[in-house]
Amino acid sequence: MRLLRSLVNPCLAAVFTLVLPLAQAQAQQCMSYRGLNHCALGTARLSLLGSDLRADAGSTSGKDGVAINTGLATAWVADTRLDNSIGSTHSLLLTSVSDGAPTSTATIQMQGDLETYSATFSGAGAESTFSVLVYRDGVLQTAVGGIRNRQMAVQAQRITDPNDANRTNKHPKPRTQFHVLATGACQWSIEDGPRIFTLPNGKIVQGNQLVLTEEIRGPGSYPYLGFEQILFQSTSKSVTFVDTSVISDR
Repeated sequence: MRLLRSLVNPCLAAVFTLVLPLAQAQAQQCMSYRGLNHCALGTARLSLLGSDLRADAGSTSGKDGVAINTGLATAWVADTRLDNSIGSTHSLLLTSVSDGAPTSTATIQMQGDLETYSATFSGAGAESTFSVLVYRDGVLQTAVGGIRNRQMAVQAQRITDPNDANRTNKHPKPRTQFHVLATGACQWSIEDGPRIFTLPNGKIVQGNQLVLTEEIRGPGSYPYLGFEQILFQSTSKSVTFVDTSVISDR
């Protein structure tokens, strides 16, 4: 089933695939969790722990993780926990896949309490841009657009004050979401504890949700109907899925 709404320039897909090659690691183990097929990537091993699904990494290469097969979906959400007990520097790579090719990524580099976010989108090929929006308890704090693929989108410093954390952190487990909007634009959302965000324009705000939204350029780009897979790869010792679900409404 084709997941593209239209493709004005077929070369765009090829260019993006070259720039962002899809992880080709052979899935060695698959398990059903919350009605979705989850397959291990790289040397990761999956196990069910009560009502949770855990992926233990066999290495810290960043290639280990989980491929979540979503069917033709328009939204995916997961509550997860990363075990970053080994070392102080970690990375997380999230990839959406449509028709077997990557359509978007979100990357988080973590060093202590400092996090750096970047993203890529493919609607306008190498010229794709996106917007960064920061929310605090569902209220928009600031937004900036025109950020290019792979450009640093925002830096975040964790707030460790327990009083502030109790007030602003609605989800004690990080919540990650991916949407294909009605416009065909792709969107990543990461909701976690309170942070101080520094945007590319120098503005500094406090929030607990970061949203990265692809900017659609009309006839010069191609929107998507949905996606079929999410890849969740990290250098962490393990990742535990506490919950996950998808929506298919088209």
